[in-house]
Amino acid sequence: ITLSEEFGTGWQLISLPVRQPCTNVPGNLFAYGSSYLRADSLLPGRGYWKKFSSPGMRFIGYPVEAETIAVRAGWNIVGSITTPVQKSAIGQLPLNNLSSLFFGYAGSYFAADTIRPGHAYWVKAKQNGLLILRPALAAEQATLPLALPSQRSLTIEDAAGNAQRLYLDDRPEIDPEEYLLPPLPPDRGFDARFLSGRMVESSAGEGR
Repeated sequence: ITLSEEFGTGWQLISLPVRQPCTNVPGNLFAYGSSYLRADSLLPGRGYWKKFSSPGMRFIGYPVEAETIAVRAGWNIVGSITTPVQKSAIGQLPLNNLSSLFFGYAGSYFAADTIRPGHAYWVKAKQNGLLILRPALAAEQATLPLALPSQRSLTIEDAAGNAQRLYLDDRPEIDPEEYLLPPLPPDRGFDARFLSGRMVESSAGEGR
């Protein structure tokens, strides 16, 4: 099959949504361990930063119907399969192991509801474990982090038009630790966040 995906220019998060014999990718490509590491190929299930001068990328190979992805405690960049997967359908082993939203990047970080083919996403795990991507997988009994608040936001924008939306929330059930943003993008990638490193900051109690 052939999949054509549109990305923005500059730094983007990508992954390999097909099986192919040659996975070399020219240009700037970085994986993440405890820091960014240069890579020259895309491995199944993993995500990478790549700097684009033009927005399109084409993937040719065999379909990937399911993927089991190893994650470690802390931040991980996870990949995709050939078809979109809703975040609520992603299996977690152990159960309730995720402590963050899924974050994509399109000029700035955003909270993602769907794992799209060819794209990659940050997610934070409480301990080493597995994520299972399969569209037909019934939703696990896992608890997913809360959605973003819908009111009281501000937008930070740079001269190039990249924009990041940040939120204030004073609901007592909100745990701001769930809204920590992933590590900064590679060199010169746009980023804006509260000093706490979060996308959401509490406006109640000590958070005022």
